[in-house]
Amino acid sequence: MLVVEKPLPHYVPPPPSKENLEYADLAIIDLSKATTPEGRAELSRQVCEALTEVGFFYIINHGYTSAKTSRIFDIANATFDSVSDEEKQEYTQKEVGVYTGYKPMNDWHIASGVRDAIEHYNSSYPIPTLPRANAHTTGII
Repeated sequence: MLVVEKPLPHYVPPPPSKENLEYADLAIIDLSKATTPEGRAELSRQVCEALTEVGFFYIINHGYTSAKTSRIFDIANATFDSVSDEEKQEYTQKEVGVYTGYKPMNDWHIASGVRDAIEHYNSSYPIPTLPRANAHTTGII
């Protein structure tokens, strides 16, 4: 199968902040540990901890080359830079408390006039509610 990569603008990350800010520790998940049952158990614990305490993590030793990683960032950035503001607005979050859809930068007021610098799309997958036996009455009668 022939794969032709579409040329995309190269993603250039923003410069580091010059502000004196407190930062949360970023969980680093090392996939090289996945080669043993003990390593997989440790990774499972680390991922669970990262998701419940921080909300995200950074993966290392995943097997991607630096060129492939760069391409992934280019594709992710194209999601925002290659789509017009008008088209993005078609997917804007429609209601307060609904977090699926597009959220533009500076949409959230943080405090003292400070606004967020986060632009993202959120999507969800509906999880069906499955019928289950009532745990309090099963087997009583």
